[in-house]
Amino acid sequence: MGSSEATTIRARRGRPSRAEQVAARRRALLDAAGEVFRRDGYLAATVDSIAEAAGLTKGAVYSQFESKADLFLTLLEQRIDQRVAAHDALARELHGTASARKFLRVAQSVSRRDPEWYLALLEFRLVAARDPALNVRYARSHETAIRGIVRSLAALYDATDVTPPAPLETLASASLAMEAGGVLEAIVSPEAAPEEAEEAGVALLERLLGFPSPDAPPPVVQ
Repeated sequence: MGSSEATTIRARRGRPSRAEQVAARRRALLDAAGEVFRRDGYLAATVDSIAEAAGLTKGAVYSQFESKADLFLTLLEQRIDQRVAAHDALARELHGTASARKFLRVAQSVSRRDPEWYLALLEFRLVAARDPALNVRYARSHETAIRGIVRSLAALYDATDVTPPAPLETLASASLAMEAGGVLEAIVSPEAAPEEAEEAGVALLERLLGFPSPDAPPPVVQ
């Protein structure tokens, strides 16, 4: 092997591969899209603004994603997968009735601390509701989220020996709707103390799911 060839090989070893470059661009686009969707909302966000935020071209966006909707759905799917994994890890630590409130508090806090994402998601859901193809893919993501909540609820009920007041799928859908509504109410009433609102939401969710509140007085024995 000649010296020039060896030098070329050593130089190449310090450079990212083609696959690594593509993966890095994809991560940059997704990070930029998350920022733009939160800043501008889904409807006002554009492929051009996302490309600009990522420091890439519009062509680079379309080399990775079919459309703005594809970008958003990819972000949503990642977010759901991450949240399901985090909830599964937390559910493995459950012990006793008090752990239900801890779990619900953590679950509620994630959504309440990212209201801009929920506003963008609400806009997207309205668009998808009128687009059958988008709605099919969104429905798959939603079903993944519901299955994750069902699994978490099953762990909660096993850890607390509480009997579910309704089918787990029904309770999962109701808790997800309650969470989204709580985020919107917090946005409408920003003057409300966040901590108090979160605790009130957790207490209501406990009642919905049939878990005894640790703050409730003990039952009277007759």
